[in-house]
Amino acid sequence: MKQYGQKDLFIGSHSRGTMTVGNALRELNTEENREKALLSKTDIKMVGPAENVSQVDKILNQLQGLGDERTNKEHSIRIESHEGDMVGGFPIGNNPSTTNTNTHKKGNISMILDIFGDKSSSHNCYGLGQTQCIKDGYRKDKKDLYMHPENTIFELNNSNQLKKE
Repeated sequence: MKQYGQKDLFIGSHSRGTMTVGNALRELNTEENREKALLSKTDIKMVGPAENVSQVDKILNQLQGLGDERTNKEHSIRIESHEGDMVGGFPIGNNPSTTNTNTHKKGNISMILDIFGDKSSSHNCYGLGQTQCIKDGYRKDKKDLYMHPENTIFELNNSNQLKKE
């Protein structure tokens, strides 16, 4: 991050990896690095984030040299989080949802059990998806095996709306 943060760096992370990114940002968050705008050209995407993205985005904003409060979506952390994903949502990451595909109308308990042992779940059907995600109801059909549109945490915090597919 120190070497490429001002040169169009992209960092993508999933689940526990988002905590690694968050810890790295906390470690880098010094007065000197904020003044240098160490991560001024850094973009981050967090998928199924176990980290609280809003908190980490505040730190990123500081390391981008933009102050304590983000005022626009430029370089805000991008997020994908399923409504039924307890890792990305409640009780772990406490992040807003960006999708809610559940064609089998599974209940919360069933979706949680899928996370801990099924072939697919609300926690691992992000990104390009897989055909098993269709079979288990987390993707609609073969046309749905694409990277879903993403939202920035800035946009989600300012709209508080679940993106309906």
